[in-house]
Amino acid sequence: MKMILRVISLFLAVLMLLSCTGCSQNNYSSGDLVYGDPKAKDFLRILVDLLYINDINDMTLYNFAFSLQQSGGLENFVLETLPKTGVERKTAISRLNAEIMAGEGPDVFILMSAQLQEGERFIPFPEKVMENGLFLPLDTYMENNSRFTNWDDQHQTVLAAGRNEEGQQIIPLSYTCPVVVYKQADLDVEKPDTLLTWNDTLTDPNGKRYTCL
Repeated sequence: MKMILRVISLFLAVLMLLSCTGCSQNNYSSGDLVYGDPKAKDFLRILVDLLYINDINDMTLYNFAFSLQQSGGLENFVLETLPKTGVERKTAISRLNAEIMAGEGPDVFILMSAQLQEGERFIPFPEKVMENGLFLPLDTYMENNSRFTNWDDQHQTVLAAGRNEEGQQIIPLSYTCPVVVYKQADLDVEKPDTLLTWNDTLTDPNGKRYTCL
C-alpha cells in the first residue's frame, strides 16, 4: 500500500485506522483536502469519517494534514470525508463500497467505531471485512516501520480486537471501558479476600461486584 509505512504510526493519535488492500484512484470530491500532486505514484487517499465527534471540523483536518506533512513527510495525499447524513451519505458509501470491491478506493480509513443504527457506519461489521480479506495485514509495517509507537506497551487485549489468523488488520486507536463506582459504605456485600475478574462477577452467585480488569 502506497506510503502507508510512512504514516501508520502517526494515526495512533486519532481514532481508528483501517488499511484496505485496494490501490488509490483519484475519485475524491471537490470538497476534499488535496495536497501535492494527485497524479504522483505515491499519492495516498485517506478517508476520515468521524461523523459523531462534535469537535471534528475543517480546522481539525487542516491541523491533521499539517502533522502528516511535518512529522510524516507526506507530500501527495488527500483527506476525504463523507457527507454527514441523508441521500448524499448513502450515495457516497455506495460509491466507496463499489471502489473497494473493485480493488480500488482509499488506502487508509480513519473511522469511528461507535455502536450506531445499522447502515449509518461506513463499515458496520469490521470483523466480517477482515475475514473477507479486504484489509491489509499490518504486521510487517508495525515491526519494521514504527517510529512513534512501542507495540509491546499497548493494551494487548484491545490490540487483539483488530487481529485474526491473517495478522493485525485494524489498529484501535482508542477504547472505552464503562465503569460504575459506588461508595463502599453503600454496598451491603462482603468484600472478597482477592479482587475478582469481570467474568467472576458475572458468574458469582452472591452478586459481588468488586472487579479487577
